[in-house]
Amino acid sequence: ISYQAGDTVRLEGKALSYAGVPVQDAKVQYTVRRRVAYWWLSYSCYWESGFMGYGQQDEDLYEGEAVTADDGTFQVVMPLTVPKSMNNRPMYYNFVVEADVTDMAGETHSGTMSLPLGTKPTALTCDLPQKVRSDQMPKVTFNRYNAAGQTIKGTVKYRLDGGKWQECDANSQLSIANSKLKSGEHRLEAACGDDKLDMTFVVFGLDDKKPAAQTDDWFYVSDSQFPSDGKPVTVQVGASDPDLHIVYSIFTGDELLESGSVEKNGALINRKFTYEEEYGNGLLITYAWVKNGQCHIHQQSIRRPMPDKRLKSSWETFRDRLTPGQ
Repeated sequence: ISYQAGDTVRLEGKALSYAGVPVQDAKVQYTVRRRVAYWWLSYSCYWESGFMGYGQQDEDLYEGEAVTADDGTFQVVMPLTVPKSMNNRPMYYNFVVEADVTDMAGETHSGTMSLPLGTKPTALTCDLPQKVRSDQMPKVTFNRYNAAGQTIKGTVKYRLDGGKWQECDANSQLSIANSKLKSGEHRLEAACGDDKLDMTFVVFGLDDKKPAAQTDDWFYVSDSQFPSDGKPVTVQVGASDPDLHIVYSIFTGDELLESGSVEKNGALINRKFTYEEEYGNGLLITYAWVKNGQCHIHQQSIRRPMPDKRLKSSWETFRDRLTPGQ
C-alpha cells in the first residue's frame, strides 16, 4: 500500500484457531503506538547536537475495538500522525498496532503489526567521527536508507572544505582525504538525490599545542594501556579560552606520585607518559578546572603494558631418505 504522514490506514487482521478455522464474533481491542525507529537513532547525529529527546518518546495514538466477521477478519484504524519536524530534519518511526482477540470462550491471543514511516522517504548518513586524529584518518561510508532502515543504492556527491565535488557509490567505504589534514575544524558536504548532509568534524594531532577547535573542555588520552613496545601515551587537557587554572593529581595504586596546578592561556597540557617500574599496575590521572561557571572533571586509568602472548608459528618440513622396513 502507499501511505504518507497524516494518512489514516485501515489494516485487516484475521483470527484463526490452531486448526485454521475462523474465529467468529470475537472481541478485538487494539492500540496504535508510534515509536522512534531504532536504526535511525543509531545513525542520527542530532542526539549529540541539542536534538536529544525531541519526538523520541513512544506515544499511544489511538485505541479501538472491533468484532471478527464470519471469516475471522477484522479491521483496525491506524492514524499515521508524526510530530512537527524540527528545522526540517528528518525523523523515522515505526507505527505499531497491538491487537488482543478474545473468543467466546474467554481465551485471548495477541498479535502485532508494524509500518515504517518517515518525514522523508530516504535518509543519508555518514559514519565519520566528530573527532579524528590526523594520523588515523578513517575510511568513511555514506549510507543511504529507505524509511524502513534498509540500505538502498545511489550515487553520492561529496566535497571537503568547499573543494571540488566528487562522486562515490552509497554504502561503500572510501577515503575522503587523500592528504594529511591540518589540525582544526573541517566541513564535509554530501548529497544523494533529495537528501543532503552537512557536518563538521575536528582533526587534531598528538603534538598540538592548543585545542583544534573552540571549546571549554578538551580532554584526550591516546591509549588506556601503555604499549608493550615502550612508546608513550599522550594526554591532552585544556580549553580554548584564556586564564585557565587546572588542578591535577597522578596516582599509582594508593600512592600519590604527583599533584599540582597549571595556568594555561588558551593552550593545552600535552604530556607524554612512558611506563616506568614505579608505576606498578599503571596510573590514574585526574584533571579538573572551572570555566564559565561549569566544573570540568576528567579521570583516566592507564594500565601497565602486558607481554605479547600471541603465538607466532612457522612452517618447518623434515624429510629423510628412509624406506619402508628400514
